[in-house]
This record gives sequence, C-alpha cells and structure tokens, in this order.
Amino acid sequence: MKNKQNNLNENSKEPSSIFNDQLWYYFFVSNENADCIDEFCEKDADKAQALNEFRKYSFNVQTAPSVKAKTISNRSVLKKYYDQQEPVSWVATAGDVSLPKGRQSGNLLLYHVAIRNNNDNENMINIGYNIQDDTVNIIDHHTWLRISDIKYFGEDKDFLDISYGDVIFGTSLVKKYTNREGEDSYTLGTTIINKSGYIQGENMNANDPDFLASSNAQVVDYNHDGHEMLRLTYTKKAIQKISKISSRDIYAIAKAKYYLTTDYKKYNTYNYHDLIKKQAVQKIREEMKDTFKEDKTFTYQRKGSPITFEAYAI
Repeated sequence: MKNKQNNLNENSKEPSSIFNDQLWYYFFVSNENADCIDEFCEKDADKAQALNEFRKYSFNVQTAPSVKAKTISNRSVLKKYYDQQEPVSWVATAGDVSLPKGRQSGNLLLYHVAIRNNNDNENMINIGYNIQDDTVNIIDHHTWLRISDIKYFGEDKDFLDISYGDVIFGTSLVKKYTNREGEDSYTLGTTIINKSGYIQGENMNANDPDFLASSNAQVVDYNHDGHEMLRLTYTKKAIQKISKISSRDIYAIAKAKYYLTTDYKKYNTYNYHDLIKKQAVQKIREEMKDTFKEDKTFTYQRKGSPITFEAYAI
C-alpha cells in the first residue's frame, strides 16, 4: 500500500499548487478574519451572510481544479480498515447532494477526502494537505457518501446544517463494493460526523514548512441562515435508540436501526460536474488565480461598506 501511495505522489510532476489540485485546502477562517467579521457585523444575520459569502468564495478557489488537472483516487488505502474492521477518521469538503430516487437514498458529495493526520488535535489542525507528500493518506478527490449511512452528529444541537464548502470531520466504518470494472473497491459506510463548519485558528505563513496546519485551531459550526443544502435532524426513534447506547460507540450505532430526517435544498448546491465540462471554467480559473496571487484578499460588500479578508497564503 505504501509503495503505491509513493508512486502516486512521485508521478505528480507539477509544483504543488491549489490550482493544479496538488494542495487540498479546507474552509479556513483566520482569527483575524473572525475578529473582522465580529467588528463590522453587529447583527447575527450580517455575520452569517459574511461567512456564507466567504464560504462560497473559498469553495470556488479550493475545489474546482483546472481542466488539465488530474484527479487522484486511492480507495485501496481503506482496505486495511475494512479487513481489520476498524473505523477511519477523515476530513473532506462538502460539495453537493443528490436527491433520493425511489427506494435509493440521497447522497452527499465529498471533495478532497483524506485520512486525518494523527497530529490533528484541538491546538493544531491541518487546514490542507500537499498530496505529493507521501506521508499524506488521501482517499479520493471525491466520493459520494450515502446520507442514510450518517447516523450521528453529537447531541449538543437539535439539527446539523451542511452547505457546500463546509469542512467535515468524520469517522466511518468501511464497506466493500464492486466497481464498474468488476473489481473490489472500498468506500465510507456508517458515519459519525464529529465536527463541521469551518476551521478557525492562527493565520498560516507560507514561509513556514508547516503552513498547512493552523495553531490554536478549532472547528466551528455557524449560522447557515438558510444557505444550507442539507439539514439532518434526529427523529424520535433515533433519539430513543441513541439514548440506549451508553458509549456512543460507532459499532453500536451501526447496529441500531434508525435514520435521520433529511431536508434537502437543492437550489443551494453548486453542480461542479456540470461546470467542469465547460471550457469557460478554464478562463475563470486563470482569472481567479491571477487575482488571488496578486492581492490574496477577498472583499465582501456589506451595504456599501466593504470588508476585506486576508485569504490563503499560496
């Protein structure tokens, strides 16, 4: 497995860049940007609007590689978790939802799915990965997670909102399936969403070799203010079943027979697969690339008063 991962990374000849999809970033709001939002947005609705606009901007920059970029998949890294019946902890960017069809469950599209580093903790969190680094265990550029497999998101809130561009920290059991080539492959099964929203912490420094990690960081949920594409809510049956699971253990949760209530807002999604087929996306990418490298800022126009955020250092 390790040799395959090494070969995969060695074949990536282009310099690491967010624009050739070699750097995988997740939704990050620096402490400075958070203070800026608090200072200029007095009302909660204004704060929510600013965060949602910043999320949309970040998503466009992070997850739409140029037409020439090659997407990377390494599903076989999940085999050992399946064989050993161990859960895998991962991080990804929420991208889209597919609606249920007949008896088929809806799905949540995840971009830039990677196994979380062991050094991820409350004080230091990776806000991105250089996938040319052979110590990084990527799972796939994108994968679909069956929404009926999401069974738990904690008990500190009544519902969980997810918008495209949100970072998701999850823990899943792995299941095996047969792919289109008739070969065994692996994907995420029963899932606990540990945290979601955006990562907030100290601003990173591109001159620091560890600039893909943010110190004093935390994952923050926020008011989606109607911009969510998916809302998950516990049913009464789910609450009853969960209350009987003392440890909230993922194996016990997997055995419990219940589902969450799902509320889809398809009009709040971003259909990446439609856009990537259009030649216009290449021009958009190049324009964003030039602007982004020039000033590294994003300006949110709030009722005539612009708020300028520092964006990612690249």
